[in-house]
Amino acid sequence: MLRLILLLPLLSSISVGVLSNPVRVSAHAAPSTIITLTPIQKTAEMNVLLHIPFAELNPALDRAYDDASAPISLQQKVQQGTTVTTSDGTWSSTIQSVKVATGYLDLSLLFVAPHEKAYDTFTLAYSAVIDAVPTHTALVYLVHNGTSKQEGVIGHNFKNPHEPPALAINLSVGRNTFWGTFRLGADHFRFGYDHILFLITLLLVAPFVAVRKEWARNVSMKNSIKHAIILSLGFTAGHSLSLLIGSFLGVAAWSAYIEVLIAVTIIVSGIHALRPLAARAEFFIVSGFGLIHGLAFSSELFAAGVTLRERLIDTFAFNVGLEAFQLLVVVVALPLYLLALRFDKRSYTRYAVASIALIIAAYWSGSRIAAF
Repeated sequence: MLRLILLLPLLSSISVGVLSNPVRVSAHAAPSTIITLTPIQKTAEMNVLLHIPFAELNPALDRAYDDASAPISLQQKVQQGTTVTTSDGTWSSTIQSVKVATGYLDLSLLFVAPHEKAYDTFTLAYSAVIDAVPTHTALVYLVHNGTSKQEGVIGHNFKNPHEPPALAINLSVGRNTFWGTFRLGADHFRFGYDHILFLITLLLVAPFVAVRKEWARNVSMKNSIKHAIILSLGFTAGHSLSLLIGSFLGVAAWSAYIEVLIAVTIIVSGIHALRPLAARAEFFIVSGFGLIHGLAFSSELFAAGVTLRERLIDTFAFNVGLEAFQLLVVVVALPLYLLALRFDKRSYTRYAVASIALIIAAYWSGSRIAAF
């Protein structure tokens, strides 16, 4: 009974996300909306380009739009959910152009101020998707003086859900977006149930050592923690590298295939937790799997026109956010697991969690392939 009580936190951390979000087969934070603002000071106008993933737009509108359809009703709903306001009122908007690309809707809006004068401050609100999908975020980029720079992140206000998702922008003041992008990275891992499941599955073998193709209990606490650090670092090394590369390439078009590969990494890790597959090459295999997970992370950071410096800063802040939440998962899960193993001489905990991971990953894999 005590083993079961100690096991419950681990099992619930795996299953809650899956059961609480049945709509999404992806099981991890989908790509953000990317909003690019180009103010025209002389005429008190502003071009706003919305790059919205259908994977988030469809659940928000409870419809099944695809790359071949962008009806007027869809355009108007997005237009109504995007507003620009200043101290003297709300700006009027008109649809300039619409384009559908692989997995995305590109909608260009022209906003005109109530009065023709120069504006340094304004508030951009974006509720078209976020109101219905609270985990969704929008990355806002501002084109000012010929350069594009991330201005901030619009997301659901969980502390005060009645406040509309919005971002206050001041053209005359530089903005430190590190913490906004840091939170974006942390949230990506926090809502990325498949990434969390993969990490927990990795930790299952931390207190063990491979002996003749079987797992033997490692009685040294120091060695168990060292093993966990090596596994975590391998995952970090892999996804950090592909996060940087993928943020420059733009991998949204590959996202469906990446999601299947992520599910496969969990399946392989689950089998490895039951019986060692390649203990000597464990670090390199985990690093390789981290490369795949990093490609999913990088889809958050692809925006055209951003300078190299801004791209590197955004990538660094996003990665630090990822690592912070990954460390939190390790700090919480590993001590619980080690405590459970003190009362679990036959490794029922490892078998149980690995089996659950295999079942969930197999379901994800099948569902993602069926969604092609």
